[in-house]
Amino acid sequence: MGELRNVVLTTAVFCPSETITAHELPSHIQEFRPRIDSVETPIAAPLDTMEKDLILRALRGTAGHQQKAARILGISRRTLSRKLRSYALQKG
Repeated sequence: MGELRNVVLTTAVFCPSETITAHELPSHIQEFRPRIDSVETPIAAPLDTMEKDLILRALRGTAGHQQKAARILGISRRTLSRKLRSYALQKG
């Protein structure tokens, strides 16, 4: 539920209108097609991709201001820094 909340909040921040449509959602969500026949489908990679995309969008929307981006994402500045390093988006 936390991931869904973050997607909705982030999309709401960057949405040009008051209504969020599928076109405003991250591309990996728009293209997602669940496989009902496979319960054991690994989801870690798509979630990592989604998280990385949200982080990049938040940073773009705040002109790179990490404290503001962290606030939009609902995480601490420290957590954002750790995630940036883990995705090789920041040196350190």
